[in-house]
Amino acid sequence: MPSSKVLAGNEMAVGFGERRRSTRFQIERTVRCKSETGATRYGRTVDISGSGVSFTTEDPPILGQSVELTVDWPVRLRGETHLKLVILGQVVRREPNSAAVAITNHEFRTLGSDTFFALTGS
Repeated sequence: MPSSKVLAGNEMAVGFGERRRSTRFQIERTVRCKSETGATRYGRTVDISGSGVSFTTEDPPILGQSVELTVDWPVRLRGETHLKLVILGQVVRREPNSAAVAITNHEFRTLGSDTFFALTGS
């Protein structure tokens, strides 16, 4: 497999060029990113589609790394219960203050006893 090149401070995974096949929705929500190394970072989503999500963060995860993103979802279940969107995927683009993740799996979960919303102020 050919190696990726670093161009003007941006990194792009091989085979993940501009191939957006899903409509992107500009949704700005708090996101928590946990990497396979155990590092946790917080940021804001920029846009989300059925195949990927881009977000801003001060210390983006490493290109090619598997991550779990937890997004504080803007709509409540039955108008009452907070939801979070949990996304599993791989980092396919990394820039100085942002990253993009190709989604491999996703699910909605209820907030339950998790403290994510309290930590992020949502």
